[in-house]
Amino acid sequence: MKKEHGQHQPDKAETHLPQGMTKLDVYEKFVDDLPEFEPLRFKVSESFWYRTWRMHFPDLKCPKICKFSECKICSKAKLHKQVAPAEMKVLIEALFQAHRDDARAEREKYYKHLRKSSKAKGNPNWWKYTTMIIDGMTQRTTQLPHFKRMSSWVKDNKALIDTHCMGILVEGVGRFLEFNFSHNYSDNSNYHANVIQRAVLRVQQH
Repeated sequence: MKKEHGQHQPDKAETHLPQGMTKLDVYEKFVDDLPEFEPLRFKVSESFWYRTWRMHFPDLKCPKICKFSECKICSKAKLHKQVAPAEMKVLIEALFQAHRDDARAEREKYYKHLRKSSKAKGNPNWWKYTTMIIDGMTQRTTQLPHFKRMSSWVKDNKALIDTHCMGILVEGVGRFLEFNFSHNYSDNSNYHANVIQRAVLRVQQH
């Protein structure tokens, strides 16, 4: 579970499970995945499971709030599970699990290409591959720079500059930042293509 669905945090030694996944979900999946060990269902109680988690996996967390951009599918699934009847919860959980499997497959694909592009992993054709992660944020949604008190004058007059910041991580090369003023051109696929092109040029210079 940690290796398949966990996401290592860049700022601390923690691994976060996908948004909306709880420890109870992990416990129930553990029980369902062991049909051939029927007596084990009664030996591994829920309290023992939580105690084992705290002792052996203290860095594995189930965050209630995502620090980065939230997944709309995960948010909706979590919300519907709270209010849906029992028979509907089974369907929602099945769809939610399919979504998590897709995310896991994407993560495994990324790490596969990451190993291909790593010279340290001993791949003789490492120079043929590269991996790139792109993530962006707007000043309007993150309120950067951060003001402890946001006056009504600032909000009413739209004093904040509508700036878009795009971060690019190229494995083995470095981390780059690209800034765009949204009034110059809209934040769409053209902007992303421009960011990718600049990152490729930097890789060539490297």
